[in-house]
Amino acid sequence: MLAAIAIPNFLRFQARARQSEANANLKTLFTGFRTLSKRPNPEIRVPGFNPERGNRYSYLMNDPCTTVEDRTTINLKQNPNDDCVAVDTFKFTGFPTTFPIVAPASANWNAKATANGLTTTPGLKGSGESWDFLGFATGDVDNTLGDTADTWLVSSSDGDVTPACPSTGGVAIHVAAGEPFNVNNDVNCD
Repeated sequence: MLAAIAIPNFLRFQARARQSEANANLKTLFTGFRTLSKRPNPEIRVPGFNPERGNRYSYLMNDPCTTVEDRTTINLKQNPNDDCVAVDTFKFTGFPTTFPIVAPASANWNAKATANGLTTTPGLKGSGESWDFLGFATGDVDNTLGDTADTWLVSSSDGDVTPACPSTGGVAIHVAAGEPFNVNNDVNCD
C-alpha cells in the first residue's frame, strides 16, 4: 500500500526536478539577448546560447524551426542560421528532435512589446533598438511521449500570461521579463 502511494509521488518529484533544465537554460537565453542593444539576427546562438549535451528539451526561437542544431550523433551539427536547438537524441533515443509548442491560452505584453508585434509565437520582433523576443523550451519530463509537451516560455517583456494547463480559470498570471513561465505542465497535465 505504501508503494502504491510512494512510487507515483516519486515519479512526479523526478519529473519536476527535470524541469529545472528548461528554467536555467531559458534564463541564460534571456540574459544573452538582454546584453544586446540592437535587434540581433534571429539565430538562437547569437547571444551565446549553447545548452549542455543531454538536454531533454528543445529550445525554439521560431515555430516552425527553419534549421535545427542536430544532436543525434556524438558530434553536434550546428548550422550558422539555427533558430532551434534539438533534444539530445544521441542520449534520449526515441525522443523527437523537437516537441510541439503548447501555446499559452492568452498573453498580453507591455505596450512596447505589443507595438513590436510580440504575440504567443517564438521569435524576435521589432527593429533597431526597439525589439523584443519570446523563446520557448519544450520537452518530455514524465517519460510519456504520447501526451502534450512540458512547455516553458521566456520573454524580454513583462506580461500577463494565461497558462494552457493547469487551468487557472482564465485568470492571467503576471510574468516579469526574464522569468521562465511554465505554459503547459507535463507533470500535472496529461
